[in-house]
Amino acid sequence: NEVTKLSTDAQEIVSGTFRSFEATLTRPGDAISSYYGLVIDGIFQTQAEVDAHADQGGKAVGRWRFQDINGDGVINDGDRTILGTPHPDLIYGLTTNFGYKNWDLSLFLQGIQGNEVFNTNKLFADLFQFQGNRTKKVIRQSWGYPGVDNSTAELPQINQNAPVIEKDANSYYVEDG
Repeated sequence: NEVTKLSTDAQEIVSGTFRSFEATLTRPGDAISSYYGLVIDGIFQTQAEVDAHADQGGKAVGRWRFQDINGDGVINDGDRTILGTPHPDLIYGLTTNFGYKNWDLSLFLQGIQGNEVFNTNKLFADLFQFQGNRTKKVIRQSWGYPGVDNSTAELPQINQNAPVIEKDANSYYVEDG
């Protein structure tokens, strides 16, 4: 699946998967509706890391660190990149029928492989929307939770005032389909 030309004068079409959450990109050379966003490059562990990193809104110890893809020293829309595609590499299926006397068995198997999914449930269940209703698993994967090795935490520090940039489409939401 590759877009070769757009029928409009636009160079690319950015669209959303949920409300105004812009998470897909269609442009020549890529698959249609490719997942598009910022790439998480870990969690800031020290103030020295924060100070040395590109300008990123809301950056602080315990917050996600995003890659400066274009190298301009500022994390913004110019650093968004293709994160994956919803289109599978392989679609397969098998159908068979067996019969013996008064018994018969029909079997149908199907599947896909090689695609990604954009899990917007993580935005609501893991991060920002339900502040008091997080699961124990999510809390225990958060930076700063007692007993968690902060260097391996998957989620930023729990904070009701999380930076807006962390709510944008990013690699945390893209999963193996």
